[in-house]
Amino acid sequence: MFVGTNETPPSDKVLQDLCGYIAHRNLYAQLGRVLGVEDNEIQRIKEEERGQLKETAFQTLKRWREMKGTGATKSILRQALNDIGLPNVQLKDDP
Repeated sequence: MFVGTNETPPSDKVLQDLCGYIAHRNLYAQLGRVLGVEDNEIQRIKEEERGQLKETAFQTLKRWREMKGTGATKSILRQALNDIGLPNVQLKDDP
């Protein structure tokens, strides 16, 4: 975990821009688990969103951000993407 950084949590826009990519590859659940979202929570979100993968991915990432608060940083999200085999994914507001 990246302690002591001044990094802010990713915005809705950053999360939405990422969701199409991870939903298309059906990696939202794996990413959610790596970020600490419980399987039953991911399943609940999927049921609420009636299987719409992009929205399920977005709500899963929002849940992670809500759970972790200021600990939900872009650095942690980048590391999780790397952990699930997507090291080259750039977050939209990255330089």
